[in-house]
Amino acid sequence: MESVLIRKIEHVEPLQLAVDLLQKMLALEEEGELPENYWEGLIRAEGRELLEDYLSLVPSYSLFHRGLLYSEGMNAGRLLVMRTLLSILPPFSLSHLPVNTDTAKEIFRDTLVYLETLQMSSEKDCPLWQKAVFSAVQLLLQRGFSPYLLRRGGVPLLVAAPPYREQTEACYLKGPHTIVLYSIPEQCPARRIYLVLHETGHLLYQKYLSGRKQQQGYLYLLSRLQPLGLDPLLEGGRQGQEEVFCNLFAMSILLDTQEGELLFGGYYRKIGKLDRLLRRIFSPGVLLKTSH
Repeated sequence: MESVLIRKIEHVEPLQLAVDLLQKMLALEEEGELPENYWEGLIRAEGRELLEDYLSLVPSYSLFHRGLLYSEGMNAGRLLVMRTLLSILPPFSLSHLPVNTDTAKEIFRDTLVYLETLQMSSEKDCPLWQKAVFSAVQLLLQRGFSPYLLRRGGVPLLVAAPPYREQTEACYLKGPHTIVLYSIPEQCPARRIYLVLHETGHLLYQKYLSGRKQQQGYLYLLSRLQPLGLDPLLEGGRQGQEEVFCNLFAMSILLDTQEGELLFGGYYRKIGKLDRLLRRIFSPGVLLKTSH
């Protein structure tokens, strides 16, 4: 069975390679004259080949830092693409399971939409992202959040700073288990550290808290904060309470730091002695105890 994705991700722009792959896979399935189970077999073959490529390339394309993977530049783009595709192709360990064709096509199309929103950027801000990531990890460690808490199924979190722009500054992609730090004009180191911590909040929320009843302590904290004029932090927008959680999580980690004072000094003064409650509620021992 001929592979659609020839092993050339090391030598070409990975984003276009992934877009071409998904478009070709969808076009093949829609031809309607394929031998029985041909498309399903092809998907599995691509998944196995891609997994082999990923495992062989990840050591040279990323830095293992305090329990997570960090990558930047075009290598980060390659790892982002490979992890994104691996999250939608049947992994090698599940190759014996049946593939739901309709579901697979829908996931392929959704992934294609995401990849096509990314644009190449000439911004040279990777060194700024690296400093922000390492600073954020240090703050998390000081607050008791080991990066090993950020693993999923034993797979380390990938923090990728590829040369791509998007409508957002950063995001956490659950499927690939990756925080993506897009190329942005923002030069403020504190703002970049905040973005890393905010997206870490999304990871923690989705891994440990999503679908579970909020703790009484957290709800009490919200009730005390709401009358204090913290509207920009407490308005969740499209993501609702998850976004509020991430705002407060980042704010709690940055408490008593120069970066926190720069970004949230006015808010800290408004909440006064509630800062102790903020720190306690967002400590790992309290925040993550619902996971056990």
